[in-house]
Amino acid sequence: MDALEYNPNLGRVVLGSGTLQKLPDEIVHLQVKAPLVLSTPYQLRQAETVKDVLKGQVAGIFSEATMHTPTNITDKALECAKAKGADSVISIGGGSTIGLGKAISIRTGLPHICIPTTYAVVSMLSLMLVLYARNTNPIITMMALEGTRALASSLPEIVENLSSQSARSKALYGAWLCGTCLGSVGIIPEAIKQLADALPDSNGDAIHGLNVLLTKLKVKRGMMDFGMKEEDIDKAADIAISNAYWNPRPIEHAPIRELLRRVWAGEPARADL
Repeated sequence: MDALEYNPNLGRVVLGSGTLQKLPDEIVHLQVKAPLVLSTPYQLRQAETVKDVLKGQVAGIFSEATMHTPTNITDKALECAKAKGADSVISIGGGSTIGLGKAISIRTGLPHICIPTTYAVVSMLSLMLVLYARNTNPIITMMALEGTRALASSLPEIVENLSSQSARSKALYGAWLCGTCLGSVGIIPEAIKQLADALPDSNGDAIHGLNVLLTKLKVKRGMMDFGMKEEDIDKAADIAISNAYWNPRPIEHAPIRELLRRVWAGEPARADL
């Protein structure tokens, strides 16, 4: 067996339907008494639900979380936490709220409880690309493949049945696994073909399996559908070249531009660049 290095994330994870009701136990586990509950303005009701689950035993609610966690919002939340004597932070929502909780926690050292309500939080980007970073290891590989299987099987079921708790639980499980991988290694698509076994209907071809999955999900693929203009492709390519991740082959403008053109047009994925 090859030598490996693995630094586990020491965070505690509680998965399953109805686990919000276990929140009081987690408060006891962390030995805290006055959490500040975070949300966006649109998810204030969810923050109030957290307060109700804790029988009102919170320092307060800060409901101004904003996309990309601007520093002025972080500063305002920090002032709120200090003024209310918060000894911990609870984030309920997606990336905006959890990002704010992270920003507060890293600046203060306060324990942070995350209650994600989306599958992309915590970020779960590019699950297919985290497997093959130069600092990957067998443990991360197992987690990434399992996360891929969980998401690939649960997301189509959610599309067909939005109220399926079992499918949603499985999707969150997959998202957590992939996010853990993303937080452990860099992002490098060096051997994506090995993902074929984890993607249903791939017929041994991971790219085909990805296209089948996207078709099942009935999602829009083209950036043109989200407002990107064709004349912006060159600018996007220039930005990508100027701020590139490490890659096993040289990053060149022409293939990057063609890749972005395909993304803009919403063409099926291909591995020919």
